[in-house]
Amino acid sequence: MSIDINETVSGKYWIRKIIKENNGSVLNERIINRDTRIESIEWLSPLENENFREYMLNSPSLLEKLNNNGFTLKKEDLSFWPQREPVWDGIGLATVKDSQEKMIVLVENKSSIKELRSKLASTNENNKRLILDSMKETYDELGIKGDFNKWFDTYYQIANRFTFMHQLMKKGYKVKLVFLNIVDDHMYKNISKAQWVEEYCKMLNEFMGERFVPRDVVIIDLNVHEEK
Repeated sequence: MSIDINETVSGKYWIRKIIKENNGSVLNERIINRDTRIESIEWLSPLENENFREYMLNSPSLLEKLNNNGFTLKKEDLSFWPQREPVWDGIGLATVKDSQEKMIVLVENKSSIKELRSKLASTNENNKRLILDSMKETYDELGIKGDFNKWFDTYYQIANRFTFMHQLMKKGYKVKLVFLNIVDDHMYKNISKAQWVEEYCKMLNEFMGERFVPRDVVIIDLNVHEEK
């Protein structure tokens, strides 16, 4: 992919460009190659005609967009989390082969190694308790053997994405969680694929207890200068 010389390359640059070009065809192909149940993906955010707006899942405008595109997400099914939810770098809807149901595709984009690490920062005790309860429930039900403390004091953002995927799937929704890592972006952080692999292996060993992820989690290392 070429760089638009009039734009500033930042952590948000590539996910916007990837979705903008050919309706996200490069990313779509990578996801479909990893899950052959998926026929196609239509992206709802970030879109250029919305100034690349990003959404929380409980946003009324997003819920309306999902419903209009054949995916009815009930707001009450998001009660496992406080009102202030994670903001997703990308949200799409996938058509599933031999099924009338659609699958929601949730993307977390990473352009820097340091973005993998974060801590739970909520100071509201009720919100904090709800978050920790939902995360611990997810940890237990997925049979994870890693250090649960890492879920909220080291890899909180990653862990809350896992929690959203699991809690929504418990409610009967089809969900695909995608971690998109930008490789060899020499205009920004210039992280190699080997560096991403090393960091993810370390992270997964610490907070999952193994290097493997659930079936509906996809980790994609995308070299933006090799893709056309």
